[in-house]
Amino acid sequence: MARFQIRTAALVGLITGAAAPLLALPLQANPKEIPFPSSEELRQIQLFSLDCGRENSIEPCQKARALADPLMDHPRLAASCKDTLWIIREQAKPQSPNTYQHREILNKAGSDVLVFCKQQTGSVLGSSADDGKGKKKTTFGLIQNQTP
Repeated sequence: MARFQIRTAALVGLITGAAAPLLALPLQANPKEIPFPSSEELRQIQLFSLDCGRENSIEPCQKARALADPLMDHPRLAASCKDTLWIIREQAKPQSPNTYQHREILNKAGSDVLVFCKQQTGSVLGSSADDGKGKKKTTFGLIQNQTP
């Protein structure tokens, strides 16, 4: 039993001793915010993926993949955006018979890039500010409790 306690104590000492330098590092909260991709960048990805599906040639397919690839590591993009970029990376390759299905996958992914990857502005619930007529808007248009 004493042997087990000694080994446990030694193990705990090693772990805390190894973690001590990490604990001394200062924590940084968002040193620099990475901007969202511009709508021009997203539009270029869309156009190149559409061209890849239509022309089925190496140049537009490589450009679509090259533009989509760096955005996969973007920390502020949503998972749905990254899923769409992944589809472009995997499907934007010339195929020997350019099938309708291949073109449609690239067309849909290209149009989804503009929807899923742009920065969302505004609130989903809307604001509860005055509507300009002196009335205060309520969330979801619900009637507030009325007491007699």
